[in-house]
Amino acid sequence: MTKNRARTLMSGAVLGLIAVVSLSTVSRAETGQVAVIFTKGGFIVGIGGGEGVLTLRGKHYPFAVSGMSVGFTIGASDN
Repeated sequence: MTKNRARTLMSGAVLGLIAVVSLSTVSRAETGQVAVIFTKGGFIVGIGGGEGVLTLRGKHYPFAVSGMSVGFTIGASDN
């Protein structure tokens, strides 16, 4: 590849990058509020679950969560 061809390719790549950057728009993330009640407990094998509500734009979206762990687990909690 000759130096002139390499310069042409590099210039085209830089101009393409500038075009892509100039056409992009700023995005803004939505903000909301989450409330969760989670209960867990176990001995060696732990399990947990709970429920919550996501509040976004004045609407409420209920959801459920669950999980399991294996390892050093002793006790119970309610958060």
